[in-house]
Amino acid sequence: MRQYRSAVLLASALVASFASVVNAQPDPRTLPLLPPSVFSSLGQSTFTFDWSDGAGGNLSYGGGAIGVSEDGNFLYISCVQDNAGIAKLEIPRGGGMARVVAPCTGPNAAEIAKIHPDPSAFRPMLGGVLELNGRMTVTGYISYDANGGTTASHWGGPTLASLSGPFRGTVAPGMVKSQMAPIPQEWRALLGGPALSSAGYTSIISRASYGASVSVFDPAAVTGNNFPMTMLLGCPHSVVSCITYGTPTSNDYNGSELSGGFFIVPGTRTLAVIERESSGPTCYGYATRNAAQHGQPYLDAVYCYSLSDPIDTKGPKGYPYRLVAKLYDLNELVAVKQGLKKPWDIRQYATVDMPGSAPNEYITSGAYNPVRGEFYLLRFAGAGVSTVDVYGGNGAPIGTGGNSTVPSAPQNLRVAVSGSTLSLSWQTTVGAPVTNVLVEAGTAPGRVDLVNGAALGMGGAYVATNVPNGQYYVRLRAVGPGGVSAPSNEVSAVVGAVVALAPPVGVPDAPFNLRASVSAARTVTLEWWTSDHGPAANAIVLEAGSRSGAADLVPGLALPFGEQAAFAGVPPGIYYVRVRASNGGGRSAASNEFRLVVP
Repeated sequence: MRQYRSAVLLASALVASFASVVNAQPDPRTLPLLPPSVFSSLGQSTFTFDWSDGAGGNLSYGGGAIGVSEDGNFLYISCVQDNAGIAKLEIPRGGGMARVVAPCTGPNAAEIAKIHPDPSAFRPMLGGVLELNGRMTVTGYISYDANGGTTASHWGGPTLASLSGPFRGTVAPGMVKSQMAPIPQEWRALLGGPALSSAGYTSIISRASYGASVSVFDPAAVTGNNFPMTMLLGCPHSVVSCITYGTPTSNDYNGSELSGGFFIVPGTRTLAVIERESSGPTCYGYATRNAAQHGQPYLDAVYCYSLSDPIDTKGPKGYPYRLVAKLYDLNELVAVKQGLKKPWDIRQYATVDMPGSAPNEYITSGAYNPVRGEFYLLRFAGAGVSTVDVYGGNGAPIGTGGNSTVPSAPQNLRVAVSGSTLSLSWQTTVGAPVTNVLVEAGTAPGRVDLVNGAALGMGGAYVATNVPNGQYYVRLRAVGPGGVSAPSNEVSAVVGAVVALAPPVGVPDAPFNLRASVSAARTVTLEWWTSDHGPAANAIVLEAGSRSGAADLVPGLALPFGEQAAFAGVPPGIYYVRVRASNGGGRSAASNEFRLVVP
């Protein structure tokens, strides 16, 4: 009983339910910014896909809309000319051919044309696909919408075959390219929703003419017109002050950018936007292959030298082009949500060249896979898009704060005792990102029979009051997207009278056959089996992450020993869950992992 009371008092950071642990994560605004060097050094590979969907549909010249399934195993790609629905492909591992598992389904040409009142509008097409919380969202836009005449942008429904729409959001749909991305759980309250949709620029050259733009929305609200959207980043055509269109010295918002998707990098406070950016002088006029003609008057404008734009096509030019990742601090987008800044006041903290860039760069769309840490980019290939470039993955995923390794152990752990109050202080190291710090305590060196991984947060200090008399051996571990660190230095603290030490015991065997169920009220019930062999366990430790193998959501919640646990009101999302058995000797290996979907 004494040990049990000690554990409760010393580990008051522990909470009683899975839901509250998920919601009680450290403030994401303290997460690190992604180092720019991560993108410039990304690994790159490719895979291809068949142009036939096996049911009479065709994927050639498609790829204007792309999205990733929630389980990370499938890619959604729009079909021929972006107006014949969306196909589902199985993502191959290690390159090769992507197998089509579901034919072209969803909005056809007639449905997509409904986003604009003029039947002769310049090429209505699909812009993005998002699968989130068991719901599909698809977007459409007009490739040349200089007057902002588009009247709708989003479809929504439980499946691609049962979409409703198109509907308009509160951000003008005529300014929507509408690639989309989910918002990690820890950022949703701060940003105001579960998903992002690119919205806020005027489409002139079929993609993001005026640069990066992002709005927050809830796919569950895409059931009628004027569903809520809030622009967090962007330069609307009506805000002249942010447009550098025609300014020779600027490449931001210069009217010739192409959008290749965006995503929030897990484990960081970075929003990454992939774009084709001009690296040459801004020029508005008619394309020419003769460099000597650049800037010379021609018809109602001038000549603009370009080896990638069709000759005599009029519009903004900035040849040569390059593929870049623009990195934004999410804290600035939070400031926009709080009314402290305007969307057009935000500027990137870094612009990084992506591997494989070419002077004639022309991209169509992109999407991030948070399960694998991979970004998929479609490039225009002349005779049709059939190759997907893959960045990241293969052991070096994008989304670990710039480092996929386990964080370093906390350093310089110190302890002070005053009566029955025990105070800890420590330092975390620079390197792989740290999202939480766990405390372990035992009645002997190296043991965890009192506290086995209670979360203390990122404050660098912790105070436990009313600690019972005894001698405690305490150490810390750092938690990051790459896993849990080795222990810190161990400190010993004596509170009042010293109690006798119990003999050490061995580590128990791992639980097995973990399974889960979810009720309509979002009550999650976990069940597992414990081993009848080996050292006896006296507790169960729950881990949960936002992707396979991770413990970034629940790094280690101690549960009473048993074979079942229930948690009410778990937030919607996808969780990768496992359990470990625990006793005074330590924690067992992990059970099987269960992918839990909470609608």
